Amino acid sequence: METERKLRVPYATSGQVDETLELLKRMTPKRIDSSFIVDNRLATASNAFRLLDFIRFFGISDEEGNPCNEIINKLKLIGDERSKVLIDLIKKAYSDLFEGIDLTIARKEDIINFFISHYKLNNGIAKSAAALFLHLCEKYGIEISDELKKKTHLSSLTQGSRKKEKKQKEEKRIIIETPAVRDDNEISIIVKAKGVNYPFYAKNKEEFEDIVKRKLPLAIEGVRNSLKLMELEEQDNEK
Repeated sequence: METERKLRVPYATSGQVDETLELLKRMTPKRIDSSFIVDNRLATASNAFRLLDFIRFFGISDEEGNPCNEIINKLKLIGDERSKVLIDLIKKAYSDLFEGIDLTIARKEDIINFFISHYKLNNGIAKSAAALFLHLCEKYGIEISDELKKKTHLSSLTQGSRKKEKKQKEEKRIIIETPAVRDDNEISIIVKAKGVNYPFYAKNKEEFEDIVKRKLPLAIEGVRNSLKLMELEEQDNEK
């Protein structure tokens, strides 16, 4: 127990931890160090220590980076058996917390204060450590109070995905303004998207119908192709 208490309490994001556990289902590394974290794109070099703290705190490797194959092999199980393994690891790693707090009636403040007082963490890190702990409890079915369930951890990965999704939706939005009448009594149909603007003007009903039937479908297809090209460029930039 004294050795475990010397280990730093993890405060990596839940998304990073989930990805790490999923990776260990598929592979058995010979060494778990910063290079392993960075090479597998689990975190940047400057943030790799946060995942290493988690891995060591859970006994998945020792402080020198030597993996515990017995635990890693159990992490390759599926279904309820794997969940039981994770529950055991969580309860062992956070044994002091489980002994000191009744999670079925606890509030989030109780968890944060425990990390501050017991592990000597500052307020910000204690909140992140508590968020990860509660995420793991809820994900693997450890009973916690309804009060603790109200504020689950939103990982940086999830936040990033939502921001990216929102940005993509904004970029892919196609606006068709029709019909609008200009001051000179012309009818305008304008197809807009990010970086694209196709204005069409008709002086009478016949020209308007011609735009709708012939030109408007081509303009919309042009926008679609532009957006596809943008997606390909984004994918190339991410590689």
